[in-house]
Amino acid sequence: MIFQHTYQLILDEKKTQTRRLVRENEVAVRGRNNRIDRVQINGRDKWRIGTTYAVQKGRSKPQIARIELIAINSQLVQNISTQDALAEGFNSRAEFFVMWRRIHGESLSLQRVWVLHFVLVGVGIVHDDYVVNLLTAQVSLLPQNGRRGETR
Repeated sequence: MIFQHTYQLILDEKKTQTRRLVRENEVAVRGRNNRIDRVQINGRDKWRIGTTYAVQKGRSKPQIARIELIAINSQLVQNISTQDALAEGFNSRAEFFVMWRRIHGESLSLQRVWVLHFVLVGVGIVHDDYVVNLLTAQVSLLPQNGRRGETR
């Protein structure tokens, strides 16, 4: 996942939520207790609880950390609570909306968003064919497709 403006908040363990615009053809798949288990687009998983994702500073940039998705819900972005703004890494709702408008523009404050809750599971130094997780001291091989491989 790309966190161009907020990756440092993740590395500092201040950010444990992110909001992403709900796009056309994205659907919530519900599991136990009618909770969102995953988000799919055209029948394929986009985000799934229990899955780890790379944290990147930008498109085609190397992984700098890994997060595990622990919950998904949806809301209008304007309904963010103060507690959620803190989980986004900001000191207030107002501070959150300054960044939101910087990224998405003024007119998107009434949009529906996916709220992705996550935990930091690794901070990595990426080399050509492996990642060193600074939290666990594990070395993970990166296969040709760039996804996480076996651990040694």
